[in-house]
Amino acid sequence: MEGAELELERRSKFLSSLIEKKKAKEHQEQHSKLNVRVRAADMPVLLQDRAFRCARDQLDSMPGKLDSKRLALALKKEFDAAYGPAWHCIVGTSFGSYVTHSTGENKMHESKEYFMQPLQILSAFFSHLGSKNRYTNREVEPGPPHEALFFALAYLDVFDLLVMSKVCMPLRDAVSKDVLPWRNIIIERPLNSRLSDEILVQITSKAQGRLRSLALINCFKITDDGLQTVIEKNHLISKLHVPGCSGLTPEGIIRTVKTLSQRHNSLESLQINGIHNLKKEHLETISSHLQMNPPHQKPQPILYHHHSSSLTSRNEESSRMIDVDICPKCKEVSTVFDCPRATSKSGREQSFTHCRGCYFCISRCEECGQCVDDEELEETLCFGILCTDCWLLLPKCCFCNQAYCKQHENQQRSLPDSTGFLCDLCNEKLETYGELE
Repeated sequence: MEGAELELERRSKFLSSLIEKKKAKEHQEQHSKLNVRVRAADMPVLLQDRAFRCARDQLDSMPGKLDSKRLALALKKEFDAAYGPAWHCIVGTSFGSYVTHSTGENKMHESKEYFMQPLQILSAFFSHLGSKNRYTNREVEPGPPHEALFFALAYLDVFDLLVMSKVCMPLRDAVSKDVLPWRNIIIERPLNSRLSDEILVQITSKAQGRLRSLALINCFKITDDGLQTVIEKNHLISKLHVPGCSGLTPEGIIRTVKTLSQRHNSLESLQINGIHNLKKEHLETISSHLQMNPPHQKPQPILYHHHSSSLTSRNEESSRMIDVDICPKCKEVSTVFDCPRATSKSGREQSFTHCRGCYFCISRCEECGQCVDDEELEETLCFGILCTDCWLLLPKCCFCNQAYCKQHENQQRSLPDSTGFLCDLCNEKLETYGELE
């Protein structure tokens, strides 16, 4: 009898151990599933509300352009202070993407940073329709988008606005009926290659005649008639940027500027670099219709490295009303660059008029913008031109000792266990032949 009790106790312990192992395995599997990046849509409601309040306060303090990095830093600081470093918002181009760290085996592992486009972050951050909240174990009822999302529409570009209009009916109505996001229209990549006259008229019509600035960057399908149609319906345009729009003609630009000037409108900025067959006579006619700077006020110089390193549509405000001039070297109408050495370190202006000229007449350094003599000219892997001083400061390919300019440094191929890099050509040789000769 005593032996039977011992056997029963032994079997009971054995079964209990099996049950404990099974529970531990299930718990580990569940923990592993949770031990991944937590999407913004899966954030608890309390955390979402706190993030919304923080984001709204930051947006209210940004009267101008949206600073996504500043917004992400504010969200990170708010969450780190409340929940510690194990819960944080990614800093970068994100709008507050939310992640969790692994705590398996009592060890804290580093999380991977997930960088997303602003539109993806906005959609994931504010939309939790139809998602299951794993923390409250309840289904979230479908409903309209969060009201904060409608305030963010004014900070989106044209491409993101068109995408947002396809998300749901409330957003479609908000994008279509709200004039504020359409008062300043910038068309650049990837929309510029698809933009036609009909599409341009359709997009600008959303401003309801209140369009203030229009920037068409390399939109080669736009014609004089299409641009004129837009101008006739929007008399308040003060900034017109059409660089690289090869479908436009000098006569069409003159007609456009004349139309705006007849409406008693003050055109503050005109960018027409890249318009074919632009002559001195055309420039003089355009200037006669513009309220040019007073004679005593010198226009702000155009520096080559600043002009080439930033998008035309994103340039800082300039005192120049028009971006082209007559080159003193070749007498052609083009963007004429000034030499940075015209302003010394002491702030005194010096005479470097011989260094003033267009891109084709004077070779300039991609980094500092100074004119480069043939004796000190250095070429980059991206076929740019550098002066010797700037070339020496840039990192070089470990094999061919050539450099990329800072605009194309993303083409570098990093080497494992090394701080150096390989250029595309050397990397191709390495992949093809297995060695570098």
